[in-house]
Amino acid sequence: EGTASFTGGGIIGTPAYMSPEQASGERDIDGRSDIYAFGAILFEMLTGKQPYDADTPMGVVVKHITEPVPHILDVKPDLPQGCEDVISRAMAKDRKERYLTASALASTLQTVATAPVHPAPSRRHAPTPAPVRRRATAPLRPRRTPGRRRA
Repeated sequence: EGTASFTGGGIIGTPAYMSPEQASGERDIDGRSDIYAFGAILFEMLTGKQPYDADTPMGVVVKHITEPVPHILDVKPDLPQGCEDVISRAMAKDRKERYLTASALASTLQTVATAPVHPAPSRRHAPTPAPVRRRATAPLRPRRTPGRRRA
């Protein structure tokens, strides 16, 4: 969706995949910024949508800094719970809460990908109740309103 290069602040990157620390212009960026970007890419690969949407690239950058990590299962509920866990950890706002290495993320992702898929429990439908039988009644007559006469 384009790249951003802001002179003076040293911010260079694609807003859709920018970690909060990169977006806020911190100087001590490490590999956990790449893990964040991979989490955003994984979200997009699995849903067809980027995690954050805004009218401008700067709006997307602000959302990476301020908005909570979106829940992938809200967008694609048929995914395993493990996908939610991997993306939430990879895209944690605080880099200390992310995977320490790409290898650790890959290992967890491998576990999620090879885990047996358990079908959702079947929902048993309650038996359809028997139709209610009503007594036949005489047709209703219009009620007279007190104080009014028919014309």
